[in-house]
Amino acid sequence: MDLLEKLTNDIKVGILRVFKENSLTTYATAFAIISIGTLLLIALRFAAFKTISRPFISNNPRIKFKLLQRCLRRGFTFLHIFPFYWGINILKMSQELHRILEVSFYIIFLVLGVRLASAIIAFAIDFTFRRNNSRVTPSSGKALLPIANIMLWAIALTFFLDNLGFKVSTIIAGLGIMGVAVGLAGQAILADFFSYLVILIDKPFQIGDYITINSIGLSGTIEHVGLKTTHIRALSGEEIICSNSELTRGFLSNFHDIQQRRVRLLFPLPFNLTPAKIEEISAKIKEIVEADKDCVFGRAVLLDFGPWSMNYELVYNVKSADVVQALAVQHKINLQILNYFEEQKITLVTSPASNPGLIS
Repeated sequence: MDLLEKLTNDIKVGILRVFKENSLTTYATAFAIISIGTLLLIALRFAAFKTISRPFISNNPRIKFKLLQRCLRRGFTFLHIFPFYWGINILKMSQELHRILEVSFYIIFLVLGVRLASAIIAFAIDFTFRRNNSRVTPSSGKALLPIANIMLWAIALTFFLDNLGFKVSTIIAGLGIMGVAVGLAGQAILADFFSYLVILIDKPFQIGDYITINSIGLSGTIEHVGLKTTHIRALSGEEIICSNSELTRGFLSNFHDIQQRRVRLLFPLPFNLTPAKIEEISAKIKEIVEADKDCVFGRAVLLDFGPWSMNYELVYNVKSADVVQALAVQHKINLQILNYFEEQKITLVTSPASNPGLIS
């Protein structure tokens, strides 16, 4: 209560001194600075909003218009502090009142500055994703905003306490020790979080990509990238929850950028087939593959000779990056080849006894 009474008394005395010690000219100068500065900022704000309202900016898919508007609003609100600060500082006043006003402006400066910085960070994250035509949704970056806001407010509070004369070095040291303790206790969580940052920045995969994690033999389509885990939809339909650190620890295969999918098949043919028959098989298999408009024929050749069979190789490309469509095309080609072998009474070798050429 004593502190509040002293503060109230200092304000009353300071205000009375302001009225006594300042001339009309000083008041007019202070009022002119505040008025001209405010009017100038209003005009600049009107011009800025008029500019960003043009179609090439407002309709640009790389820019979220609402976030840009928020940045400008908070920016001009922040700038309105300075005309008032400069105008009031012209007036003569007691040291106590000057210190009270200085602290008040400092608080307003920090609050509005943090709000402006938060809006700029949100716009920068969103713009980065949109500018790169990222398949990661811009909303994925929103998970970083609470952490950025906590850091901004912590820095602002530290500056404020330091301005009041507190020894912030002790507070910072205590927070550092606490941070080390939290880091040791949550190593796995922090590892997943930093892996999330790596995924956002480096983009080894993005939403909609079909990947294979070679270290654990997991395959599927990326559906969601979170702070700790990534959700993957397997071909069999189930949703797999995988830690982010697992995705950045080893190496993986990303099938998004491929234009065609290569298919390689091996047929174990029996030894009793004549060279002419093998040439006929090659011609027929080539005909089957080229008849499908979704395929590009590669080769159909007698590859080598195994202990129980002649190894025949077929290679072709499916003109689709979609793994499901590629499997459907491969299934169709396989069935047509099997039907041909059945018509020709050609039996694929599965064991030494099934190869007529080896039976004496």
